[in-house]
Amino acid sequence: MAAKAAVTELTAKPGAVDSIEQTLITCKECFVYPAGPRKNAAGFQAKDWDLEKPAFTCEVKARSSESAMSIQFWKDGNLMCTSVAIPLLTVKKDKPLSAYIEPVLDSSRYFVVRAQTPDRRTVMIGFGFRNRNDAFDLTAALNDRISRVQRLHEMDSGTAVKYAPPPPPPPLQHTAYSIQCTRYDLI
Repeated sequence: MAAKAAVTELTAKPGAVDSIEQTLITCKECFVYPAGPRKNAAGFQAKDWDLEKPAFTCEVKARSSESAMSIQFWKDGNLMCTSVAIPLLTVKKDKPLSAYIEPVLDSSRYFVVRAQTPDRRTVMIGFGFRNRNDAFDLTAALNDRISRVQRLHEMDSGTAVKYAPPPPPPPLQHTAYSIQCTRYDLI
């Protein structure tokens, strides 16, 4: 499997409010396509991208700070583009995750994100993986991070549902019951 979780890689950004960034997952092989405008209201389709000829092949990393996460596309050690920041505390509450990383209609291996290039242009890019497992690992890592941050925020703010142990079972009654037997003679 080309994807690997890199939970130990932390990067400090000096002077930043969210000073620690964590790499959630790294996928070594990712195919990137220009997504272009939507052809219909339902969504994007990977078959429209000429899958045999990607714009480039790169490494994709999902990175997260305390309040946001993004998907970064790296080629030969250079950052090609970064997805628009996904706010961890409001995603799934205000907007679903699919508003930030949209799965295509015709495949479980391809997605569309709004990305910013290093020269600050905003573009819609399609990206996908050779293996379905890599796509699953990426979405699982993103969903796990969102759930964890939201749970921690609820615990800190006191709005989390407190765990209450279940009530004990009622005591067993060890009383003797009178049993009535009725005998029927047939014939």
